[in-house]
Amino acid sequence: MGNITVVLMLGWGIGMAFWMPLIAAAGLFCGVTVPVVRVAMGIKYAIPMAVVGVVWMVIALIIGSQYGWSKDLSDFLT
Repeated sequence: MGNITVVLMLGWGIGMAFWMPLIAAAGLFCGVTVPVVRVAMGIKYAIPMAVVGVVWMVIALIIGSQYGWSKDLSDFLT
């Protein structure tokens, strides 16, 4: 059950990046996905997820400062 939770949360996190501003998606990933994975799987899996969240946040801050804060990934695909 824990593995299914992790996969669903990762899919939800990636999906957020395509329809939400990147900074909001990164914040929700850090604020919702990481704690859920911590509860479901333990600290062993939560630490790498937190690292992914922090890296995503830094990238979102860089993209937001260069291209505007309302950009999502779908804006860069077209």
